[in-house]
Amino acid sequence: MSLELIGNRISLVSLESEHLDALALFSTDPEIWKFLSVSLNSREDVDQWYEEAKAAETQGKVIPFVIKENKTAEIIGSTRLFDVDIKHKTAEMGWTWLDPKFFGQKINLEAKLLLLTYSFETLYLNRVQFKTDITNIRSQKALQKIGAKLEGTLRSYRIRRNGSLGDSLVYSIIISEWLEIKESIIKKLEKNFV
Repeated sequence: MSLELIGNRISLVSLESEHLDALALFSTDPEIWKFLSVSLNSREDVDQWYEEAKAAETQGKVIPFVIKENKTAEIIGSTRLFDVDIKHKTAEMGWTWLDPKFFGQKINLEAKLLLLTYSFETLYLNRVQFKTDITNIRSQKALQKIGAKLEGTLRSYRIRRNGSLGDSLVYSIIISEWLEIKESIIKKLEKNFV
């Protein structure tokens, strides 16, 4: 099933093989992977990442997207919902990566708005969670900016690429908070579009 979630500056489009060339153009930038436990250092890595995402999508556990800039139709990143549990109405949002030339431009904020709207208003989820490495201050600030609540720390949760153990912080948004959070995100984004 092909999805397109359309925003003002960006759209989220179902990940397909036709997007891989565009993603491979910037996926090797180490700035993208600084705080993640994996990195896509080659076209082969991008292809394997794609195959794994599509296999998980087939099982109904992942909904992967590319981030497309509306004016140019340029593919500038990727994000997804994963660990989707329709029975318990929960999912996790993450695997978000963006061409570094678009850092600091509220692209991630708009992508989160689109995915959260889809999660709460189309999938009717009760909870969306996020995890980030305890050293990833940029991600923590972004999650706080959207109104996600810090729930706690998963100790020694991930092995970082350098072999060290990393703690992960867990944030969430629940359905009872959604409308207020949605309004707040829209106001933050409108400052760019005025």
